[in-house]
Amino acid sequence: MSVNDRQNFGKLKEVIEPPNLILNQIDSFRDFFQKDVPHTHRKPVGLEAVFREVFPIVSYDERSRLEYVSYAIGEPKLSEMECIQDKCSYSAPLQLKLRLRMELEGQSKPFFSEEEIFMGEIPIITDRGSFVINGAERVVVSQLHRSPGVSFEETTHTSGKTLHAFRIIPDRGTWIEAQFDQHDLLYVYLDRRRRRRKFLITTFLRALLDWDPEKDTDSDQKLLELFYEIETLSLDELLKRENVSNYVLVEPMFDRTKGAVLAKAFEPLTKTYLRAFQKAGETQLRAIDTSVDEGAIIRCLKKDTTKNKDEALKEIYKKLRPGEPPDRANAEALIKRLFLDSKRYDLARVGRHMLNLKLNLDLPLELRVTTVEDLVAAARKLTDFKRGKSNEEKAR
Repeated sequence: MSVNDRQNFGKLKEVIEPPNLILNQIDSFRDFFQKDVPHTHRKPVGLEAVFREVFPIVSYDERSRLEYVSYAIGEPKLSEMECIQDKCSYSAPLQLKLRLRMELEGQSKPFFSEEEIFMGEIPIITDRGSFVINGAERVVVSQLHRSPGVSFEETTHTSGKTLHAFRIIPDRGTWIEAQFDQHDLLYVYLDRRRRRRKFLITTFLRALLDWDPEKDTDSDQKLLELFYEIETLSLDELLKRENVSNYVLVEPMFDRTKGAVLAKAFEPLTKTYLRAFQKAGETQLRAIDTSVDEGAIIRCLKKDTTKNKDEALKEIYKKLRPGEPPDRANAEALIKRLFLDSKRYDLARVGRHMLNLKLNLDLPLELRVTTVEDLVAAARKLTDFKRGKSNEEKAR
């Protein structure tokens, strides 16, 4: 028996062999490289995903495109031990094949050419899970990172009131935070850099909603349908109920004979209103039950000065770009650049999974931008937290 042989004097035998704890890092790096996989069969992960996100690069007039074709990784010039002895980095050359497409005047077919470009040296992991950089062995140490997804929190205002908020954090792009203020209005903040530049969540949703300007002249109806169930109720049945203050009118009520307004839209119902409607000859009305969120969205609609997508886009543009003249095209381009451009905004698969998990959604993992459905589900859960529901989820 040699000196280096390990002796076990214990009475208990090992059930299983100790796992190779470094294997996870090595396999992860191999998946990142996909070196031995043909470029036509590579999965969109690691280096392949990075190049697909960056390319194509398009010129300002969109007549020239630089497209990504594939990449190739060569063999290192020196071994691990030679790199340590010579104070070099253990790395391999990275070659990138690109295709240039150009539309030339007077030609029906576009001109294109392919060429391999040397991008530089890329470090290679050793069998010990380390990297050799300038002759020194180094390892990648995991650090705490704010994981993409959605989080809910509460803070205390200077007045002593508890304010509830949610925050949607992407892997790359603008943070979206919505918080109730001391007047129970739900405001949206972007990136938290300029806290004064805020706008109501109804304004933000109007700017993101798809609507037909010829049919939908007023977007209040579409916002109500996102959060509430619009009911058609009988006046006789409502008069028999003890409390009707939870119901709010969807549209104004008129006395058609006198041409007078009996009640405005979003007004809470009372028995006095109901008798006045009956006296005017009405038998039913359209209303919503605000007990689901204590009327949080109704308060925002009353405060909101915008009534359609154009006004909402201009309002947001004035807050984000003060001093510049608000224009529909510029405002729409700004919203698209901030939240719909995959090169600037990306939740990543982890972020989409966390949004689906916390908001009880079932959206595909390939959908990596924040949608109206995400904001509505987050606002609903936030109002539940505000009312004291789902405390165990908030604590988690």
